[in-house]
Amino acid sequence: MKKFKRISFILLSTLMLLPVYAQSLNNRQNELAIKLDSLAKNAPHEIAYIQTSKDIYETGEDLWFKIYVLDAQYLTPSGLSKTLYLQLLNESNKKAVWQEKYEIQDGFANGRVYLDSKLPEGDYLLAVYTPNSFFDDTTNFYAVRRIKIRTDMIRQHVFKGEFDKPFYDTNDTIRIILSPVSQKNNFSEYEITARLMKGNIKQAKMKTLTDSLGDAVIKFPYKVSDDNLQVEINAKSKDLNEDIIFPVPKKNKSLQFSVFPEGGYMVSGIRNKLAFKAVNSQGEPVDIKGTLFEDNTPLLNFNSSHAGMGYFGFTPDNRKKYFIRFSEPGIDSTFLLPEIVPSGIAMQLIGRDKATLLFKVSQSQGLNPEDIYVRIQSRGVVYGLTNAKLYGEIRIKIPLSEIPQGIAEVTLFNRSLVPVAERLVYINKNQKLNIAAKISEEIYPTRGKGLVKITVKDENGDPVVANLGVSIFDKLYQNPRDSNNILVHYYLSTQLKGRIYNPSFYFNSNNKDRFEAMDLLMVTQGWRKYVWNEVNLKKFNKEPQKVIFDGIRGEINLPDKKKKTLKNPASVMAFSPGRDSSKVFLLADSVGNFSVSPYELKKWENNYVYLKPFGTYGSLPRFKTIAPLTPVYDLRIQVADPFKTINQILRAHDIIYPLPVLVKPSGIQPYLYFAGSDFIKIKKVTIKGQKRNTIREKYLGILDSLAKFDMDNDYVCRFGVLNCPRHSRYEFGSTKPVQGELYHIIINYNSPDEHLIRIIYSLPIYTEEELLRLNNLTKVKAYYGLREFYKPDYDKESETDRIPDFRNTLLWEPSVVTDDKGEATLSFFCSDINTDFVGRIEGVGGDGLLGTGYCSTCSPIRCS
Repeated sequence: MKKFKRISFILLSTLMLLPVYAQSLNNRQNELAIKLDSLAKNAPHEIAYIQTSKDIYETGEDLWFKIYVLDAQYLTPSGLSKTLYLQLLNESNKKAVWQEKYEIQDGFANGRVYLDSKLPEGDYLLAVYTPNSFFDDTTNFYAVRRIKIRTDMIRQHVFKGEFDKPFYDTNDTIRIILSPVSQKNNFSEYEITARLMKGNIKQAKMKTLTDSLGDAVIKFPYKVSDDNLQVEINAKSKDLNEDIIFPVPKKNKSLQFSVFPEGGYMVSGIRNKLAFKAVNSQGEPVDIKGTLFEDNTPLLNFNSSHAGMGYFGFTPDNRKKYFIRFSEPGIDSTFLLPEIVPSGIAMQLIGRDKATLLFKVSQSQGLNPEDIYVRIQSRGVVYGLTNAKLYGEIRIKIPLSEIPQGIAEVTLFNRSLVPVAERLVYINKNQKLNIAAKISEEIYPTRGKGLVKITVKDENGDPVVANLGVSIFDKLYQNPRDSNNILVHYYLSTQLKGRIYNPSFYFNSNNKDRFEAMDLLMVTQGWRKYVWNEVNLKKFNKEPQKVIFDGIRGEINLPDKKKKTLKNPASVMAFSPGRDSSKVFLLADSVGNFSVSPYELKKWENNYVYLKPFGTYGSLPRFKTIAPLTPVYDLRIQVADPFKTINQILRAHDIIYPLPVLVKPSGIQPYLYFAGSDFIKIKKVTIKGQKRNTIREKYLGILDSLAKFDMDNDYVCRFGVLNCPRHSRYEFGSTKPVQGELYHIIINYNSPDEHLIRIIYSLPIYTEEELLRLNNLTKVKAYYGLREFYKPDYDKESETDRIPDFRNTLLWEPSVVTDDKGEATLSFFCSDINTDFVGRIEGVGGDGLLGTGYCSTCSPIRCS
């Protein structure tokens, strides 16, 4: 009877939530839309993404990159910022090993970074900043790309190895499968000796022989209870003796477990979906099995379904106690569930298809009917609103056709417009660029010519004019643990707070359960982590304060600090003697502020810009001629250093990058075989010479010569005395002194103690800073200009044909624009390296569609 009564008062109905432009909003709905719009206006206007020519580089190489600067809300190319600030940071200490400014044209920038041969091996971060994406209150920074740098990828190892497990626990058997890199040798003659070591202490030892295929299995039936174990292997034959070291992967024993009620809260008496996530201390997923207890009685069993995540459903009762215990992994801990609300409103996603979402909104029994409001927004743009009278239960259907791909937030408000339930959903995955790449051949000879035809279409099969970046590179230089791409970056990483594990999984069509896994991610991330949530947007309560700017900003310092303004306008003369003879006069404001525009930085790219002040207090510097030489200026220039500001902000905040994919630890990188046997690659050349203190920049060299000429009033009289007080420089026989020669000078002239001493004559040696100060100049770098990616043409005979070709990147085209048919065709020539090459394509359409594409040579390119 109670059950019948309860159902009898539930109002079952379905409302269609309509797009905001398709209906006339009432005052309360309008208030919800305006509120979000006003908050979103102060959020960063741009998001930058970095595409690189490959993932792993060697020192001495060029790192080629393309930057996409897109509107943060609509993901269309942004025209706001004109200057890109780029750094290559050592990931361990965030110190920059390269930093330059580059031009942004209509939302895109590209260029290169030279990787110095002295760089140590390790992980680096390529980081970019724009005036409209990086601010003084930036807390988490996403515009980075992890780069691995190696000193030499060409290693003549014969064997490679792979562990059979991603990690080992107590009582596990350590097993390594050893296999040959190449089949060219007679592996039946190899004797394998393996030792399990902890530091310098041997734990176990075994010997074996390779089989006819060159394979061997190394195993230690050893109770692993210690960390920092490694397996040292020696492979010996009559022609070779090779040592390889494999660190034993260890299991991280710590566990962090969190639960996430759908909608944000558990309401007593209303069935709820409870999602969960388990990770270790590094944020890596941990698969679990557990049991939910209700007052010490097992209620249900559950297990994770993807990357340590999963969910189960039950109807909570606030009068009872709930906790969780794990059977896997075996840990002696219990986890309590969050607080259960005695009564309230709950929202659940109960159905979805390509066109709509279906939500059920329920209220606790005994509550009065209440006005509710539902809003759906994506990236701060409201796409739908509706209101209804809730009495018991109601269903709300949300159409998706007008909402772009990405995370959307569905929020349920009560009559006071206070959010009572929120749910993140990922929608419209098919709204993207479908990029197909077809290579003319599957197998090429070395230095053979290849063609790749690219076709770009939207979800309806219509051609799209898109801006693409295309690279073809040696598969050895691909990092399988890096899960970042343009879809991941704009749709997930920059939209959710925190680091996401293996985000590309959710966009890979080969993963059949990717849709269910994505929904798990949406619930377990928690709606408070959505950067466009109102709680997070409220920190942008005012227009963000810019800390870097387009062009160069500086200030003319006044000699009298008490003066607030200049009597007459001051100006700055800007010129670049290394590029041309033109001079630009920049007018300063009343307090001396001025700027060099992006136009000048582009005009003088790859050179230095010199700045000289002119104003009320005189146009030329005056000098004292006492030693040491100290100039006195009327006006001086101070230029802001944007990289100094960037470094200060970065030190206090986190750089966010997707968590690396967990893979089975494997052995050394395979050896690369080259076409010819009549040449040797020289790994290192050292040239030694005498160090000289010279000024490399031509213009400063001229200033150095002028300074020495103008300031050198020295002379030698006919008696060989330097600057003789008894004989004028104009007397017969006086000469100019010679650098490095010996001369007499008079000490205590015209006194009883007057005497001569001999000195070696030398002119002053000015540093670069001293020369600039002497001439009242300030020097800054203009844009780092474009460099040409090397592409040989083996269709034409030339002298370079005799030079070995070790290119591991065959093609880098950062600015490919498809035609009206959505097509583009590119050509490339193979190098002398016999290996697999892969192609990577990323890009954006004018309407904000994003896409990735891949191509492979399918079979190794080998010499015939």
